Amino acid sequence: MRIYKRGQVYWCEFRLDSKHYQYSCKTKDKETGQEIASAIHSDIVRNRFNLPIKNAGKYIFRDIFKEYIENQNVSIKTKEIRTTAANHFPELSSPLPWMENIFKRHI
Repeated sequence: MRIYKRGQVYWCEFRLDSKHYQYSCKTKDKETGQEIASAIHSDIVRNRFNLPIKNAGKYIFRDIFKEYIENQNVSIKTKEIRTTAANHFPELSSPLPWMENIFKRHI
């Protein structure tokens, strides 16, 4: 697997069973790019050999946001306002491909 910078963003590419894969890591940080590239590679290999994909079906962003709201040191009214505002973005709680690689360490 190769990771390289294209413009200001890191990309990864690799081959598996004579098929070429190339993805944007969507980050400017090399270390984060390597972690994302490794996760992408791992998921593709797991899919190829019909192994379960880690964190599949979990909406990690939603869980992190809920934890963020619960642990804020603000009034209940402020928490309600922020939760209501977040509900205006339903795409953040639905399964989107780019969200599968967001973990607590990235926030």
